[in-house]
Amino acid sequence: MDTLMRRLIGTLLCQSRPVVPVRKRKMKIAPWDTPLTQ
Repeated sequence: MDTLMRRLIGTLLCQSRPVVPVRKRKMKIAPWDTPLTQ
């Protein structure tokens, strides 16, 4: 069970890794989404 959970968590981390930079890029590209500009 532990090995299976570790494998699932590993795959999830690998899949979520490329998503982090995309979010950062979106934040930089769309600064008007922040409430400060509103």
